[in-house]
This record gives sequence, C-alpha cells and structure tokens, in this order.
Amino acid sequence: MIVDLVVAVAAFGGLILGIFNARRDFLQDKIRLRISLRLDGYLYVDIANLSAFSVVLAEIGFSLGDGFLILPAIGELRTELRPRRATHFALTTEDLRSLGDRSQGKPWQSFYAKTQCGTTISARLQPDLAQFLLMLGEPESLPARSGDSVG
Repeated sequence: MIVDLVVAVAAFGGLILGIFNARRDFLQDKIRLRISLRLDGYLYVDIANLSAFSVVLAEIGFSLGDGFLILPAIGELRTELRPRRATHFALTTEDLRSLGDRSQGKPWQSFYAKTQCGTTISARLQPDLAQFLLMLGEPESLPARSGDSVG
C-alpha cells in the first residue's frame, strides 16, 4: 500500500517535470519579440528580442484599417537583433507628418515587426496613441521641435 503511494507520487512528479521541460523546449525554439511604442517628443519604437537566438528584422510598420503602412526610412531594413538584446528607432516630426498624410484618415490598429523568416509580431495601439496618430494628417496637430523645418 505505501509502496504504491510512493510510486504514484514519483510518477506524478515525473509527469509535471516532463510537461515543464516540453514547454520550455517549445519556447526556446520560438521567435519571441517584445515591441512597444512610446511618445516623448519623438515617437520611439522599441523592439526587444526575447529569443535564445539572433533574429533579423526585415520590416516594421503600422497596421491600418485595411492595409499596412511601412515606416519611412526604416521600413525596409535588415537589422540583426542578438539574443536578449533590444533596439529602438525614433521617428521625427517630419516622419510622423508623412505617416499621417499617407494614412488618409484610416484607423490605426496595431504596430508590427516582421522578421526575415516571415514571422510577424504585432502589438495593439493604446487608444490615446491611436487617436494621436489619427490626427497626424492635420498640419497643426504636431508642435515643431527645434531643428525641425516649419512649413
């Protein structure tokens, strides 16, 4: 009776460890990126590689109501992100105005990063940031920063 109980506890412990190890192995082979946007004078795009291997970023941009808007000047890129490293891109006022003109008033839904192997990771935009980006087509919506041309 006691031997059966010990065997059952050992088998259950082995089952739990097996499930834990299978999940960990599955996650190690998967591309994991964390992307976020922050607004601090400029619009900063932060991308962190949480994978255990290097990842090459091929494209970053916004998802609109019925299409995609690749970021100007940095949309088509080949940036290698090493394991557990992060990078960021800054969009200037001029870049933001260009995005606003190209969006043609369509709703901004999410931000995405696409890797060279074709994996796409996206993050929903916070409502206040989406509203800010929607107003970009209006010339008076963005303040001019020092060094920006006012036209």
